[in-house]
Amino acid sequence: MRKPRVWLFRPLPHGSNQMPYFLEKNRIALGYPIGKSLVNMTETAIKQDLRTNFGSDRGFKNLMRLRDAMNVGDLVIVPDDNLRDVYFCTVDSEYLYEPSLDVDEEGSGFPHQRSVKWFFDKQPLLRTELPQSLTESLRYPGTIADLSKHLATVANLLGLDLGLDEEPDESTSVIDWSDLVGLAYDAIERALRSNDYDASLRAAEIVLSQSNK
Repeated sequence: MRKPRVWLFRPLPHGSNQMPYFLEKNRIALGYPIGKSLVNMTETAIKQDLRTNFGSDRGFKNLMRLRDAMNVGDLVIVPDDNLRDVYFCTVDSEYLYEPSLDVDEEGSGFPHQRSVKWFFDKQPLLRTELPQSLTESLRYPGTIADLSKHLATVANLLGLDLGLDEEPDESTSVIDWSDLVGLAYDAIERALRSNDYDASLRAAEIVLSQSNK
C-alpha cells in the first residue's frame, strides 16, 4: 500500500487569502489564470502560457505539483495567513478546473483546484500545539512544498494508523529552495514600486548591481 505524501499548501491563490473559500467549498486552489484547464496540456504548453500571461513561468512547478504530484489520499497542511491556525485535510479528487474563477482579478483567479476532506470538522490546530520540527518546516515561504519527512508526526496528530514503524527518511522531502529565487524577484519588484523611498532605493541598488556584473 502506497504511503501518502504530506504537502504544505498556502491559502493565498492569486494574492488573496482564500481560507474561507477552501473551507466552504472543500477545495484547495492555485492561481495562475491562463484561460484554460491544465488537463491534457503538455508541460511545454503550460510554461508558454504562463510566460504569455505573466511574463515568466515561475508558477510552473506549483501547477505541476497540484496537477500531477499530488495523489488522492495525500495529506495536506494548510496554515492560515493569520499565523495562528493550521488546518489539515486529505486530497479527495484529481485535478479540477473552475472556469468561473479563471479571471485575472482581485478575489478570483484561482481556477486550478483539488477537492479535499477536512479533519477535525474544519477546525484548526494552533501552531503552538504542533511539534517544533513541524512548525519549523511551516516557515518555508513557498506556496507548495513536500513535507513527507513529517508523515509519522502528522499521522499521529490526525490519529491515523498508517503502520509506520519508524520515521520516514528525511530524503523524501523535496522542498525546492530554488523556488525562493522567484519570490525574491517578486519582492524586489514590489519594493521598486513601493512608496517607501528607502525600500525603493535599496531595490534599485540591487537591480543595478546585478546588471553591472
